[in-house]
Amino acid sequence: MDVDTGIAPIGRVGWGSHFCHFFRTVDDLSETLVPYFKTGLEQNDACIWVTADPFPKERALAELNTNVPNLGHRLATGQLKILTHSEWYAVHGAKSPNDVAEVWLSAKDQALRDGYRALRLTGNTAFLHADDWDGFMTYEYLLREAFERQKLIALCSYDSRRCDASASLEVIQRHDFALTKARGKWNVIDAADGHRAKAELAVLKTSFDQAVATRTHRLSQALEHQRLLSAEHGHRQKNLIATILSIAEQTLKHAGVADEVRSTLCGRLQALDRVHEQLTRSDWSSVSLRELLAAIAAPYGGRIRIACGDEHLTPRAALDLGLLFNELATNAAKYGGLAAPAAHVDITVESRGDKVRLVWRETAGRHIDKPRRTGFGLKLIQQLITYGLQGDCEMRFEPSGLKCVIEAPATKMLIRPEGCGHGGH
Repeated sequence: MDVDTGIAPIGRVGWGSHFCHFFRTVDDLSETLVPYFKTGLEQNDACIWVTADPFPKERALAELNTNVPNLGHRLATGQLKILTHSEWYAVHGAKSPNDVAEVWLSAKDQALRDGYRALRLTGNTAFLHADDWDGFMTYEYLLREAFERQKLIALCSYDSRRCDASASLEVIQRHDFALTKARGKWNVIDAADGHRAKAELAVLKTSFDQAVATRTHRLSQALEHQRLLSAEHGHRQKNLIATILSIAEQTLKHAGVADEVRSTLCGRLQALDRVHEQLTRSDWSSVSLRELLAAIAAPYGGRIRIACGDEHLTPRAALDLGLLFNELATNAAKYGGLAAPAAHVDITVESRGDKVRLVWRETAGRHIDKPRRTGFGLKLIQQLITYGLQGDCEMRFEPSGLKCVIEAPATKMLIRPEGCGHGGH
């Protein structure tokens, strides 16, 4: 080797060496840069030190003054130049990477003319911003090519805390080798090691990308298969309900059952069919409460007014509420708040913490008498609330019509998390 770097873990290197080191602390910089320049000054090298935080110009001067005899004389003669990054950038910052490389080669030529053995230089990259990274890597590559076999050596400092694995490999590639510190010990990484590491990283990335692509494709196939199965299930379910509806209607008709009974039973089956259709559209994941109520209200020409948020029901709650509100609407059309042209019904829904409160309020426009007995429809409503929704129901037959207040646990009704309820609008 031709020249002693003064850095013990590195030792001697060939002329034109362009290498780097990764630091974490100011002491890391001191351990490398001070002996690097001390050795160069003792061997009659011209030295240029471009400083940056966290090792400013003042500290560089102080530490060299402690370790190098006659430092003032060396500064006065120009053998040593210590510049801040701002001082260097003010002169050379607007130049292209090729032009900056020529600046260093010109400084080397001037050093040789002045009788020095070679040029020894260093720069700290702590000033770099993320937007400057690609351009600076191009500059480092040009320096490596330009410095080859020239009478100079160059050391570049990189803050390891600002370099992830990919950036570190890129830095090593732009230099002949790198000096790193692990567990208090300095280690030299040859650029060939960096190339191998990057190649291995590329292989791993390719394998990872292929695995992700394969899993994504399989998941897509599984989801498509699930969608087809769900659609087929929904189609068969709809056909089954239609078959049951037809059989029930024909059986009751030929058995001489009253039209009102047939109409009530068919209405209940049709209510189930509507909810099943909504569930099929969502792959049986949830049903919008607003859409469910709108489907029930549709036959009544706007006389059922709905005020609710964007709650989404579990499949079980959707089936129970579909039947429940169908019973309320059917009874209101026969006896209560939908029996007269001017009558109407208001439905409000509020989510209060861990409870959901639904209110059905009829305004009949005339006096409504309380029924003398509880029919099957009202019993069905109470059973759906008690056993299906695990909630409570209060029915009051007011002069203006029925008021039904339902409270049930949000966990039994809603898909969205507890505590995310919307009040009525």
